[in-house]
Amino acid sequence: SALGAAHQAGIVHRDVKPENVMLRKDGYVKVLDFGLARPTERHEVSMEAATLVNTEIGMIVGTASYMSPEQARGQRVDPRSDIFSLGMVIYEMLAGRSPFIGATNSDIVASILKEDPPRLTDLSPDIPAELERVVNRALTKDKDQRYQTAGELLSDLKRLKQNLDFEIQKDSSVRADSQVSGGAVTAAMPARAFTADHPPAKSTSASAIAPVFVPRRHLARNAILIALLVIALLAYLYYPRKPQSVESIAVLPFTYSNSDQGSAQGPEANWLSDGITESIINDLSHVPNLKVIARSSVFRYKGQNIDPQRAGSELKVRAVVSGRIVQIGDTLSIQTELVDVQNQTQLWGEKYRRKVTDIIDLPEDISREISEGLKLELSGETKKQLVKRYTANPQAYELYWKGRYHWNQRKPEDINQAIKYFQEAIKLDPQYALVYSGLADCYVLGGVLQMPPKEAMPLAMDAARRALSIDDQLAEAHTSLAKIKLSYEWDWPGAEAEFKKAIQLNPGYATAHQWYGVYLSEMGRHEESIRERTTAQGARRYDESIQHLQSALPKDPNYSDTYWSLGLAYEQKRVYAEAIAAFQRAVDLSKTSEATEGKPEMLAALGHAYALGGKQADAQAMIDKLAKLAAARTYVSSYGVALIYVALTQKDAAFQWFERAFQERDENFIHLKVDPRLDPIRSEPRFQQLLQRVNLAS
Repeated sequence: SALGAAHQAGIVHRDVKPENVMLRKDGYVKVLDFGLARPTERHEVSMEAATLVNTEIGMIVGTASYMSPEQARGQRVDPRSDIFSLGMVIYEMLAGRSPFIGATNSDIVASILKEDPPRLTDLSPDIPAELERVVNRALTKDKDQRYQTAGELLSDLKRLKQNLDFEIQKDSSVRADSQVSGGAVTAAMPARAFTADHPPAKSTSASAIAPVFVPRRHLARNAILIALLVIALLAYLYYPRKPQSVESIAVLPFTYSNSDQGSAQGPEANWLSDGITESIINDLSHVPNLKVIARSSVFRYKGQNIDPQRAGSELKVRAVVSGRIVQIGDTLSIQTELVDVQNQTQLWGEKYRRKVTDIIDLPEDISREISEGLKLELSGETKKQLVKRYTANPQAYELYWKGRYHWNQRKPEDINQAIKYFQEAIKLDPQYALVYSGLADCYVLGGVLQMPPKEAMPLAMDAARRALSIDDQLAEAHTSLAKIKLSYEWDWPGAEAEFKKAIQLNPGYATAHQWYGVYLSEMGRHEESIRERTTAQGARRYDESIQHLQSALPKDPNYSDTYWSLGLAYEQKRVYAEAIAAFQRAVDLSKTSEATEGKPEMLAALGHAYALGGKQADAQAMIDKLAKLAAARTYVSSYGVALIYVALTQKDAAFQWFERAFQERDENFIHLKVDPRLDPIRSEPRFQQLLQRVNLAS
């Protein structure tokens, strides 16, 4: 926090109390009377708790009603003493009385040293329990059990304030009591307001403060606000600012809440929060010398109420961006914050109000202001990239991000819905390059749609080329083209060149890294692949892969692909019973109204596990089932059928199906070089010839 910065600079105020906080008419808060503030002794250690004030032992300084226990004893004080005093100020604003009272100063000091303050919820039952917990911790007599840094206190206060903000916004009959904008602060003070016209009265007793009858929810919120202002102003006055040096940043998934529905679920909520988050990630990825964590890494926190400090530590970044979207009718309130994880300080924060139909430039505004908050020196080209707008049509913009949300689900019904959204967006704005790239990516996943490659991939190629004809600097389109070259054309050098081009244009584009990781794995460059994808499956580190997949299951227990990947790992560990169970679960989860038997690739994987597990009859039954599906005009990968015959040791049949796969341009041929399921036939001359035909021979 900012107070933490002051403490790091060697300043302890030693007399934080209501009389030293004044709210001016113009809305600014002023901190008075720094006569007792003293510099702390400077040590090499940076911990705030290790900083001691240079006060003689036995010398008592400060106002009795707001002293910390260590101050009252005349002991050495440190920044935790200010935290105790600030806790007393917050308590008094909430309760209308001091936590420690007495007829004389000596009685007050005795109360501070020996008594616990009355419970806030006993004095005012409407005070949030979490706020009482924060105040109680600040008022802990043992300073080792108190908040150790102002940053810890600030983090809890800000999180609680955000929750109260949301509760107030849900109540449309209550006007907002405060607004923070660009450094000017306005606040309706609860319980006690000190202005130039109404100076504070000197007080050390319970009768000194008379409660003001305001809604308790607002009172609690404003008490927190004033506490935050005191922390900020102390540091502003006494901390010599240094330029921030932030070299890495993570943008956490924005949360979304609807005042009518609470925490909304589904695409109507997710497209908005996901779209804004991804847009900011993509924008910041263009900033030179700034490492931006990719979507695939940060989206594991989606739906979690995680502290930005913890997320930043886990992701090993210096700064974290978090945001909250609250929708009230057709209006959005977006609250954003940029924090320095290392110093526990807020680098920047802002609130925005937009109509749902007027958010098209919001991500660019946020990205630009974040870069300003980081004090980055940007070139003209980078500034231009940060404000680049791909469409001026708000409805097309909305359709694009709805399409991307569905595309990310990787399910047949979602891919079909994404195609519809992208096609609608193209009708509204035929020059919207991103939409064509999204459409290309849908057809690239033709296997999910049960479309033969010779039908899906030409459509993907047309869309990718159209996107590049509009904007040849679009990373998404180069990624789409790279995937087509990889999976359909078997143009390995061309695919790598396009992947590298995409990553150069947008280092934060997660899909480029993911698919480039697939390419590297198929080329046998597994260590490079792991750096791109953070996966162990391709490198045949199966224990690690199983552990990773099992940890992913609770997050989405109904995702068939996770069980499919788990089955592959079990299979290579030769624990066939577990492999069969995982594949059977994948088959069951992949069943839909269109695919009543399950996805063909899941059935083929189950057949392969049956064959390896000695269940030849069951394996043959899977082959028969796949043949019936193919006869019913369902696309069945010939590669998958060939694998079952490999496991059954029927090599001639296997190579007949591999030939069919070659003629169909089966995208699974990219696995030929490294697929462990093909190890039994690698020495076969026919297999070596097959590698040559797809340009994979050594």
